[in-house]
Amino acid sequence: MSSPDGFLPFISAQLHYLLNHHRDSIKVEQAWSGSRYNPGSFDRFTLLIPYCLDYIKWDIIYNAEFPLAPPDVIFGPEDEDFHPFHMVDGELGDSRLVKSCLSDWNNKDPSRLFALIQELRFNA
Repeated sequence: MSSPDGFLPFISAQLHYLLNHHRDSIKVEQAWSGSRYNPGSFDRFTLLIPYCLDYIKWDIIYNAEFPLAPPDVIFGPEDEDFHPFHMVDGELGDSRLVKSCLSDWNNKDPSRLFALIQELRFNA
């Protein structure tokens, strides 16, 4: 079931939270469905994010068939050297990923997409 804007309800809630709470004027450039079972519900979209007097484009890819999973983020070709999740050396010489908001993803929390975009922007 889709919300009035065409997105699945949990995606719609997260997207509206992001657009209404982010300090910059983030825009949705396009939206589409990747579901073969529910093609009328959008679960993918491109964000235009202001950055250095220009915009960067990130595709946000949710999986409508597995709503508990966090979204994938596809960065533009100009961001090929952008690696937002860094490895750190542990006390015992082992390497670990720095904890991300993706590790405790909750699709029912409307602030999660906002937190993800903030985290990625901080690392940009």
